[in-house]
Amino acid sequence: MKYLLVLSFTILAHCVWAQNNPFRRIYLFAPSAEDTALVKQQQLLAAATERVNERDLRSRVFVAAAENNRMFKKFKVDPKKYTFLLIGKDGREKFRATQVVTPQLLFTIVDAMPMRQEEMRRRRQSPD
Repeated sequence: MKYLLVLSFTILAHCVWAQNNPFRRIYLFAPSAEDTALVKQQQLLAAATERVNERDLRSRVFVAAAENNRMFKKFKVDPKKYTFLLIGKDGREKFRATQVVTPQLLFTIVDAMPMRQEEMRRRRQSPD
């Protein structure tokens, strides 16, 4: 019974966190701000801003520096390599790559997520 109660609270906390987190996160890790893959990824995301925003995506950059060590460790990222991480609204890692990710691939991954499917369904059903 005790374990069931703990599990219930864990699930509830996870659901509350997801409801309070309206964005999917793109975490871009790189050895430096001048990393060619990082710069290219930022350009691609900037060029697709409207479609990025439509999918509730927000990006954040972490360069290999002392103040970012915790994030590199938390996500088990090599500070010497470029890494792209997609975190869902539920806080879980959904996709990881060590190369530049095209907007088309990113949108395909996001659009296949159950929560995104529900968002698209609601938008189709709501009158404009």
